Amino acid sequence: MALRLRSPYRPARKQAPETDIVRDPPAGARRTKWLPLRARGVSLRLLIAVLLPISVLGIGGAALLRQRYDTAREAAAIVAGIPTLDRLANVRQRFDQESITVGAWLRARQFGFNIPNIATTLGFSDESTAQARRDTDVELATLGAATPPGFASGLVSLRRQVDAGTLAPATADRDFTRLDVVLSTAFSTRLATLQTRVAGLGDSADLQASLRSLSAANDALGAGVAELGDFGNIALPGEHPGSQQSALGGDIAELGQAGQELSTAGGAVARQWARFSGGASERSFQQLVNVAASGRLAPPPTSNISAAIPMVTTLRSGIVAGRALYALVDAAESTVHARAAELNRANTDQFRLLMIEMLLAAGLTIGVALLLARSITRPLHLLETRARAVSGGDLEALVPTGRGPKETVVVSEAFNDLTNNLRLMEAQTRALSECAFDDPVLSEPLPGRLGRALHESVKVLSGSIMERDALQHRLVHQATHDALTGLYNRAATVEFLEQALARAQRSGATLAALFIDLDDFKRANDTHGHGAGDAILRQVGERLDSGTRRGDFVARLGGDEFLVVAEGLDGTDEATRLGETLLATINAPVRVHSLEVTVGASIGVAFAYQDADDEPSQLLARADLAVHRSKEAGSGRVEIYDESLQGALIVRAAVEQDLHAALDAGGDGLFLVYQPVVDAASGVMRSAEALVRWERRGVGLSQPGDFIPAAEQSDLIIRLDCWVLGSALAQLARWSDCGQAQISIAVNISGRHLLSGQLAANVEAAIDAAGVEPGWLILEVTETVLLADLATVAGELERLRALGIRVAIDDFGTGYTSLAHLQHLTVDELKIDRSFIEQLSNDGESPLVRMVTELGHQLGVSVVAEGIETDEQRTLLTDIGCDALQGFFIARPLTLEHLENWPPERAPIERAA
Repeated sequence: MALRLRSPYRPARKQAPETDIVRDPPAGARRTKWLPLRARGVSLRLLIAVLLPISVLGIGGAALLRQRYDTAREAAAIVAGIPTLDRLANVRQRFDQESITVGAWLRARQFGFNIPNIATTLGFSDESTAQARRDTDVELATLGAATPPGFASGLVSLRRQVDAGTLAPATADRDFTRLDVVLSTAFSTRLATLQTRVAGLGDSADLQASLRSLSAANDALGAGVAELGDFGNIALPGEHPGSQQSALGGDIAELGQAGQELSTAGGAVARQWARFSGGASERSFQQLVNVAASGRLAPPPTSNISAAIPMVTTLRSGIVAGRALYALVDAAESTVHARAAELNRANTDQFRLLMIEMLLAAGLTIGVALLLARSITRPLHLLETRARAVSGGDLEALVPTGRGPKETVVVSEAFNDLTNNLRLMEAQTRALSECAFDDPVLSEPLPGRLGRALHESVKVLSGSIMERDALQHRLVHQATHDALTGLYNRAATVEFLEQALARAQRSGATLAALFIDLDDFKRANDTHGHGAGDAILRQVGERLDSGTRRGDFVARLGGDEFLVVAEGLDGTDEATRLGETLLATINAPVRVHSLEVTVGASIGVAFAYQDADDEPSQLLARADLAVHRSKEAGSGRVEIYDESLQGALIVRAAVEQDLHAALDAGGDGLFLVYQPVVDAASGVMRSAEALVRWERRGVGLSQPGDFIPAAEQSDLIIRLDCWVLGSALAQLARWSDCGQAQISIAVNISGRHLLSGQLAANVEAAIDAAGVEPGWLILEVTETVLLADLATVAGELERLRALGIRVAIDDFGTGYTSLAHLQHLTVDELKIDRSFIEQLSNDGESPLVRMVTELGHQLGVSVVAEGIETDEQRTLLTDIGCDALQGFFIARPLTLEHLENWPPERAPIERAA
């Protein structure tokens, strides 16, 4: 077997000449075919002054800019491609390490001596086959999509054969060589692609040379690997060692040819080659390689272990020397990367410099154009001066014609014609004002174009007015309507409610606000994308608009919140029926392209009465409170705001205030009790769940249900979680300091804390403050929290387990977590919900409990049954295979003193009173 090392001016429209007015051209206005530049038009002058020089400059500079840009881009591509080559080399190196380890084991078995001896001789006693595999897999994972086709599947198949022990050394050598060729070919192909891209670039001689050095380094690596393998087949033969001598000679020649090129490369590559070729390991190895290539090396017999040791030692020298070849490839890759980066920077700088030069040239060209433009502005200035005089009422003087560009000459002539027409109109107006109807001036025709121009002006003016009205209408609509659904927006809602409340106070009619909040919209939006979410909101808006009464006000307040304002309802019954009708139409599946998505809704209703002095914000706030109660009651409901809801909110606010003050005082009145969790088989306590209680000032003992829901409505629950964590971990530290036997402590974590992104940091701070081992802490997360944001939860759990903390899923079975979700979560315990344990008393053994237990064991996690109430349940759960038990039958929550004295000596498990 071979041991390998691889790895607003608009021109007037052209019109037909007037048939009733024929004007002779002014004297001197006749045109000839060829005119001097001074008589040419403005366009031609500007074309000569600007366009032609800029065009010439642009054509010449664009080619240079393109060349510099292409070179910089290709150099950047080389820089971007080097990491892939580096990763391929790393995979190849790790793969060769794996093949060496496997080969050493196979040869050791062939020669009849144990693995540690050969591994120590080869210098790899600290690496096992499993470790070599893991190193290969780690590097392969970094390669990702750049993995050569067929390599991963071939590696899996080869490992299976190795594990099965069915491979002979020669077969293993052939299979490892085949996969190594795949890696080497992929490296060479990518390198050749880079060389092809660089070949046509200018100023890239250094980069091309560094790429040739990298190619030579790759050739040297391939030759060195092949030389080591062929020598191994001669020194430790399995089949036909003589056939390897000619191949070994070719390897020596190829390595020497690559070395000649590398020795002249200069820089780090040449120095690395010198270190390789001049190393003691390489010289000693090459001496025996030359002997083996000449046929003068006799392999040791497979039965003589002592005779094989020198050959193995030589192979070790070759392996040690061969490692320098990978360093050689790394040095060549670094040189290529540096040359490509230099080429990129140089061409980028030249590109910028050339761009600045072109801009300067363009500026110079524009300056020349301005000088030429002066020849145009002078006659135009004369025309402007005369126009100002006409505008001031002076119609006597005319503009000189025949001076300046063609266009100014034509404009001057037209201006003189207009002035003459104005004189005629002035004379006709004076004649009419003086009632001089026999004045011959009245018989002179007025020019017809002026009439048509006035008509066109009226048309343009009327069109502008219509466009202005339409724009105002659109702006008003945008200010009062939601852009996505077309419904009224929050601003329009407030304005409408102000008017509706005023009407209700005058008429005495009932006004109801139905606050609609969609259920599970975030999940649908995250699952199917924001496009699907927008489609759902549009369809829900259409359904609400069509499902309400005529005259009802429908609006989208924002996000997934909608509002219906209904006037003139009979009372709560009619409002409830309207809400249920809206729920039914919302609950129908929404079709988004080829998908059918179901989203529910919760509705809160608030009324405004005649004797109430309500404001829109107050009415909306009450409806919002009602919809929150609907969600707390299970969603999909219509809830009516009443005084009891307000009272409950007042009580909750008082609880929040007192709890806030207690936490500010360092946990004043808060204390922990502990409920044991015992081993199902032995009854020995294995952990205790820390549960918080509160001796509230002026109230007395409060159970968690009295204050935990209030805390969960805000970030107060995070502070409470941190207090429980700190207290439980401090108790662990005291047990450790006193030398008492320690048990694990489980702490429940709220969903808000888990999704806040602060949990891992808070837990780590609590552990550091207590100075305990993280492995004694278990964090319990309810299953329903997992479904809120699975990606965020999974990331948080990974960070927690990285700290060494154990994680348990509490109330498992109530959140409908799919198996696919469970496979993406790294947990240590599943706690079966008590609702499934209750079935054991009624129906005997529950198949669902058994299935969950077997599922947990298949996933490698411990299964804990909660809510054990009877001895029968304990026996059945033990037989099913649950690992641990918890419940009132085992023990109720105990104070610290009772926990330390539990259980009594007379029984491993005592049923609590």
